[in-house]
Amino acid sequence: MARLFSSPRRHLRILDAGAGIGILSAAICDRVLTLPVPRSLHLVLFETDARVLPLLDENLRRCRDALRQAGHELSYSIEQTDFVLANRPACGQETLFEDPREHVEFDAAIMNPPYFKLNKQSAHARAFECIIRGQPNIYALFMATAAAMLRPGGELVAITPRSFCSGLYFRGFRRWFLQRMALRYIHLFDSRTDAFRGADVLQESLVTRFDKASPDGKTIRFSTSHGADLQGAHDVVEYRSSWIIDDTGGDLVIRIPAARIDARIMKVVDSWPARFAEHGLQISTGPVVTFRATRYLLSTADHPDGVPLIFPHNVHPFDTRWPVRKNGKPLALRSCPDSEKFLLPTRNYVLLRRFSARKHVVCEIARLSALGIVVTQHDKLPDIVLHWSDRNWLFLIEAVTTHGPVSPERHREIETMLRSCPAERIYVTAFLNMGAFRRYAGDIACETEEWIADNPDQMVHLNEPKFLGPYKRH
Repeated sequence: MARLFSSPRRHLRILDAGAGIGILSAAICDRVLTLPVPRSLHLVLFETDARVLPLLDENLRRCRDALRQAGHELSYSIEQTDFVLANRPACGQETLFEDPREHVEFDAAIMNPPYFKLNKQSAHARAFECIIRGQPNIYALFMATAAAMLRPGGELVAITPRSFCSGLYFRGFRRWFLQRMALRYIHLFDSRTDAFRGADVLQESLVTRFDKASPDGKTIRFSTSHGADLQGAHDVVEYRSSWIIDDTGGDLVIRIPAARIDARIMKVVDSWPARFAEHGLQISTGPVVTFRATRYLLSTADHPDGVPLIFPHNVHPFDTRWPVRKNGKPLALRSCPDSEKFLLPTRNYVLLRRFSARKHVVCEIARLSALGIVVTQHDKLPDIVLHWSDRNWLFLIEAVTTHGPVSPERHREIETMLRSCPAERIYVTAFLNMGAFRRYAGDIACETEEWIADNPDQMVHLNEPKFLGPYKRH
């Protein structure tokens, strides 16, 4: 993250809000150590957790000693106070601060702010009521406060959830923030579990860099990495900021193409001649959040005041099946004056079901059995099994985002599962991008073809006699 900043000035004031034990500030010091010209740094760190303050101070003293030995200078101050409330805003002002004359500007800010929702009546939410609505998340308030504390041209690098990029709750924040800050860089993580192993991170996170400047139409760079090491970033691409920051619907969303194929899909959708709303179509999530409607939930389908409650498991291709009992989920909602806000009027709807490979696996046991495949645990099957009945070929497609590639060991495992299946096999490993392919290249079995989503018209073939055809089983 420290390397995302542009070349540092000779004299720098740097803000680290939610500093913890000072890891991000230490990373900036580490970068300064690589610079030949002496630098003078002053760090201002905000941290309220008294348990980590001794370690934070110790780490900063070590940084100061290391910089001095290399000919640089470091001073710092630790503020044990609430970062947001200590710099609370004055709504309607160009600056966030009640008295801009008391505001000391920073050249850069780096942060890993806390992530939690705020009660809309909390002091933090009330302080930002001009730019937020509903239940905001504290991390957005950290970003807004830091932005106000930067000098013109100052830079902000932060690791946060990606939820601020879209949605109604963050719309006011985005509009306020993006009027003052120009987005320059987004780094994405291929794997949330690998990037934050052991940290119990529930949201998808990203690293962003913003400059304090008005929107200028420049490009935004994107990169990805599998783990937490940004130095291993791959697949760096650039897109026009006017294409990424989209205000055509009035919501000013930040669109995030995680791979080149996503960008191609976005361009196809952008080419459509009209928006859904122009055809009289409205899209929304259902109004029922079960934990907020517990008093109206019914476990039977024949209650006289009950109306159907539709879950994803009720939605099938071109068909809706109800009632279906599953895992103790309620079947209906009691209709009464108090529950009206949870009900939809009777009219025509198209139901769309979000799906994931884990929650909504399509596993046609009967068809697999007819092929001689005995399924005892569907997670051991490849991600996709396709049967070409005319030739009696099986296409076995594995995505590296789940099991990894078809390695020699994985190939033997699948062959053991298919020992009673007479169909010939074609193995395909699907990669998101070239970076993922290079990372797993040494683990791929020679019997598999490689398909890469970023270049979907091409296939990679290893050193075997067959291309996209079955190998004879021995």
